[in-house]
Amino acid sequence: MKKLLILVVVICSSVNLMAHSGTEINEKVKASFKATFPDASDVKWHETGNTYLVRFLRNGIDTRVEYDIEGFILRTTRYYDQKSLPAFLLSKLNKKFSDKKIHLITEVTNEEGMEYYISLYDQKKWYMVKASSNGSLEVYDKYNRQQEVN
Repeated sequence: MKKLLILVVVICSSVNLMAHSGTEINEKVKASFKATFPDASDVKWHETGNTYLVRFLRNGIDTRVEYDIEGFILRTTRYYDQKSLPAFLLSKLNKKFSDKKIHLITEVTNEEGMEYYISLYDQKKWYMVKASSNGSLEVYDKYNRQQEVN
């Protein structure tokens, strides 16, 4: 029984070591993250040279934030569906692309502002649309569809 208990402890410790990315996060960055996103879940950190990238869920939205070594946010990227898109943009999209369905929205925010990259589709094609918060929409790429999207 004692050997079994020791074996279980060793296995659990090994699993924890394998699950840890080994990235030591700067205290300024940790403090900034915790202050800005106290309700974040499923947090995963990655060191990328002179920056830190954190991936997490917040309000059901897959989010990535890049920090500099001083704890300042350089960029945020959020991935979501049309339910989280601002109504103003959703209305513009529905008017201009009424015969297309929205698949995924990627929202990117940095010091230059906020942009949305939206993938839409119809029976034959994928459409990649770049949108700004002022409502401008630009199709920047099209692809032929190979299979049905759920």
